[in-house]
Amino acid sequence: MKFLSDNQEIAMSICMVISGLLSMFGSTTIVYRVLRKDGNTKPFDRLMLGLSVFDVIASFSFVLTPFVLPKETSVRVWAFGNKVSCSVLGWLSQLSVGAAWYSCLLSFFFLATLRLRITNSDFEVRFEPYMHGLTVFYFLFSATFGVVFDIYGENDLQLGCWVKEVPKGCDEDGGCLTITTSFFMGGLPLFFTLFALPINYILTFSHVRKVLKFVARHNPVQAAHIRRLAEQGTLYVLAYFTSYGPQLVIRMLATFLDYGREDEPAIYWLLVLNSICYPLQGFLNMFVYSRPNFLRLRAAGMPFWDAVRAACFEADISKYLDRRNNLLQIRSSVHYDSSEEMDKYHSRVESKPAAVTHLLSQEFKAALGKTRMPDMVQFLPSDDDENIENSEYETKMVDSSYKTEVVDSSEEARG
Repeated sequence: MKFLSDNQEIAMSICMVISGLLSMFGSTTIVYRVLRKDGNTKPFDRLMLGLSVFDVIASFSFVLTPFVLPKETSVRVWAFGNKVSCSVLGWLSQLSVGAAWYSCLLSFFFLATLRLRITNSDFEVRFEPYMHGLTVFYFLFSATFGVVFDIYGENDLQLGCWVKEVPKGCDEDGGCLTITTSFFMGGLPLFFTLFALPINYILTFSHVRKVLKFVARHNPVQAAHIRRLAEQGTLYVLAYFTSYGPQLVIRMLATFLDYGREDEPAIYWLLVLNSICYPLQGFLNMFVYSRPNFLRLRAAGMPFWDAVRAACFEADISKYLDRRNNLLQIRSSVHYDSSEEMDKYHSRVESKPAAVTHLLSQEFKAALGKTRMPDMVQFLPSDDDENIENSEYETKMVDSSYKTEVVDSSEEARG
């Protein structure tokens, strides 16, 4: 029986398709940038790569959802599919839960590196292989399990296909294991992430605030680096809850309060909000992932929209800035086609270097040359521990008492 009007369902479908396309664009951008780093990736980059790959799958399923629902049984206005297409959509939907799980793993990465002081190299060896391996295995196995045992069907509440009847036909015979199966396939990862994210956030950033009080007095470079990491972690948590918040509410309503299709008019606003936010995680992650590069480019004097484009699509901002700076210094021979004109041009460049190198302000170049801390303006672009060791100050922090011993390592102090 149909409870929503055609216009209401069309509005939901359009919102879902547009958000899915935006998310696919954002996640594909992150995948492109990570792969362009030519093996110079860190654990954070690879976790973002895994999250984005799963989100590309999720975004693709959202774009397909309004059209592949089974036409013979569905009351949705744009349902043109069949039982097989619904089963494929269920397989994709189960895989898409992996994107939420990677957000959980990302919170454990921040906990390990910021509070527990585990280095990138240690994290890469001790934890990262198990994170990627178990995640891919679990979600690929569970998604395929649903296809083999034919447990996918159209959702009673909201658009989509997922776990419907376990075993098939149990609604008439009784003895259904649908709720139990749904919990282990999607509920457990989602609700574990729901609780792990805020707990890890509180543990990590309560520690960061205490540490910053001491570090900021003696080592502003390292304090700025830690503060940037904390800001990035906060934004990723906000992106997760913005995307998954409405979906979690809908799943709790369906599971614990037995909400169904007849209740859709009462929560239509929530269904529309879910159609906008749920597919949007990849798009939000793109902006959070690009934010440090954007801030760095803006600090270098680049115009706003040029900085947005470069931050989203350039894999190595340092090389990009060097390349842009060189292009400003070496002009085309079309404009200076004689040796006399070239001599005049070079004389002007030597007399007014600021006109050529306006992309990199003198203050910004001085900061890079003095501190050797690109981590201040770009999130984990290289081995952050080595950069901290090479900074102007060497800081040793004792977590138990939060005492900070500062050793001035500059040549002036040694003299």
